[in-house]
Amino acid sequence: MSGSTHEFSATLGVTGAAQQTASFTQNLGGRPACPAFAQAGIAGIGPSAWYLPDNPDATFLMTWDLLTYLGPGSYTDPSAMSVSLSVGGQVFDQWPTSVLSVTVKADGSGSASFQNLHPYPQASTAMVSGTETWTCS
Repeated sequence: MSGSTHEFSATLGVTGAAQQTASFTQNLGGRPACPAFAQAGIAGIGPSAWYLPDNPDATFLMTWDLLTYLGPGSYTDPSAMSVSLSVGGQVFDQWPTSVLSVTVKADGSGSASFQNLHPYPQASTAMVSGTETWTCS
């Protein structure tokens, strides 16, 4: 593990039934340097995983995990992802109609897009879409 401090710098934007944008940083202390982190992901029981940067503001928070991470590349299989978004007290989750895409680059930067996250606990037409981009340094 690297002794230096590194971080994600990210921007999350949401449109549709809720609209909000935020830029934020997330400290990656305790993780390897960005290229090694991008290569290995997060080891655990079972396959490696990867998580997208989390906004520290609980009123606008997206939790997005790649449950089977194979290193840098593009991921579009929603069954291998877990996505939940909280905007101003309303929770939106992935549903079978959601379209999800994540790209992680070899330097640890990346981008993600989502369409048709539905309000929890029931699906409705009040959906949200958006993007998240990040760098790792």
